[in-house]
Amino acid sequence: MPCYDILRNMMEEFTTKNAPNLTPYVPLLAGSVARSFACISCYPVELARTRMQVIFLNAKVGSMLNFYSNVFSFIL
Repeated sequence: MPCYDILRNMMEEFTTKNAPNLTPYVPLLAGSVARSFACISCYPVELARTRMQVIFLNAKVGSMLNFYSNVFSFIL
């Protein structure tokens, strides 16, 4: 998803009309917001995947392996 490009274009249009002196800071702000979106959306899935890998490596066969069958059952 091209969040950075969309945000940068929207912010550049806004700042050129309303606050031209802030235009040089638009890429910094757009990058920060886009990275925040990426972290918020990806971190829970990565955390669940990592926990499932640790449980798989440390669990005895048959005890916890069947408890977490996929990522979504681990999150819920």
